Amino acid sequence: MNRNIQILCLANFIAAFGEGLYVYVLPNIIRNLEATPTQVGITYAVLHLASVITPIPGGFLADKYDRKKIIILGWLIWLPIPILFSLATHWTHMLPSMFLYGLWLSGPASSAYIATTTKAEEMTRAYTATSASYWLGYTFSPSIGAHIAQKTNTNTVFYLTSLFYTVTVATLLFLTSQHAGDEQTLTTEKNNNKYSMKTILAWTLFLTIIVFIVMLTRPIIPQFLADHYQYSDVQIGLIGSTTFAGATVSCILLGKLGDQWKKSGALSIGLITSTLAITILITTNNYPILLLNALLIGATYTLWSLIGSIVGPLTPPTRRARWISITHTGATTAGLAASLAGGIIYEISAYTPFLIFIPTAAMLTILGLTSKIKE
Repeated sequence: MNRNIQILCLANFIAAFGEGLYVYVLPNIIRNLEATPTQVGITYAVLHLASVITPIPGGFLADKYDRKKIIILGWLIWLPIPILFSLATHWTHMLPSMFLYGLWLSGPASSAYIATTTKAEEMTRAYTATSASYWLGYTFSPSIGAHIAQKTNTNTVFYLTSLFYTVTVATLLFLTSQHAGDEQTLTTEKNNNKYSMKTILAWTLFLTIIVFIVMLTRPIIPQFLADHYQYSDVQIGLIGSTTFAGATVSCILLGKLGDQWKKSGALSIGLITSTLAITILITTNNYPILLLNALLIGATYTLWSLIGSIVGPLTPPTRRARWISITHTGATTAGLAASLAGGIIYEISAYTPFLIFIPTAAMLTILGLTSKIKE
């Protein structure tokens, strides 16, 4: 991997280690601020609402200005979030900070940056490596964060996260600047059949469905473990760490498979693994089994980066971030819908979100293996 991808990986690792100190049990933290599962869903809906409205403006900014600066700007927006979390005494106080948390201005810039700086034969590994570094940071921090919170309090965890975010911004300063390119090439790009908006929209729909079923279940897994299996925060934190270890391994293995075989095949294997993991989750409360199963749940965290590695190279260089922002907007809209529905469905029947995930993922697996959509 080239130097810029390595810097992105390092920055992702540092940021994720800090964020992972609290993020896996954040739904439970909100529950402790007098929130019901539905109200937890509302806080995440606010986050996803912000994430829906930012990719397209972020894409235009990334194609007009230095993408390095847009990536750094995105992290500067997130710097105060942990401190704001520490000040909350009621779940409604979390709403402004959750909105800031969802301002994903740098998403299209990061994806376009990776697609532009990476060789075609290494594309899948570049996308999954940047994801793997993020999940690697999460691997150790949830259990560490739970122990720190037990020994001191949750606010100490938030302060540490803010420190890690600051170091992340400092690391990103070492990236090479990258601009969209000479706008005079637009005429040539418009006549190039390689760039197909129909293909981008097809993969956007595919990713939108995946994000919906993943986000329908992901925020409620910690709640499910606490409510139905009576696990402690430390036990849940250890499952979270194991999940992110699985995500790290899945990113590496599926990224290599995508470059050596085909990206859609790697995506289908990720979906099969995810389906098996969710099935095991709702069929046993045996802690050692669920701890091992958390490795398989990690596959759900690789799916976005796999589709990103498909979409990125299919976009015209001078409009790359704008086209990518369409895919991101579809995915974040699905996240918003899922966060609204997830808490409501969970209160009615805790198992229903998982029962929606299983057949839908199976259907997507078949489509991934048989589809002739360009990649």
